[in-house]
Amino acid sequence: MFQVENTYGSNLCILDVVIEIDTVTSVGGTTLDVGVGESEDASYANLIDGLALTSDGVYSNVTDPGSGGGLGLWETDDFINATASASPTSLVGFFGIYVVDLTS
Repeated sequence: MFQVENTYGSNLCILDVVIEIDTVTSVGGTTLDVGVGESEDASYANLIDGLALTSDGVYSNVTDPGSGGGLGLWETDDFINATASASPTSLVGFFGIYVVDLTS
């Protein structure tokens, strides 16, 4: 789905990861995990865990964290990854990541 690397040069506090779903997937039961970690190829669920991709709307790790989501620390050179449980055919949407640099 997406991978974003922290190339800012300092650790960042993740305040919100916003997911906007405009067109839902045609694959029933597909869920989304979003999380932060060291690998761009791994699936993490420490920000959003198990978000259903079958309803349009706006979702975030603050309001829709699932069982393992919430706020997080985005260390330098780590990645925020979004992975789906199945190939989300016909899915259309956008994402936004809101952070604060606590070192400045």
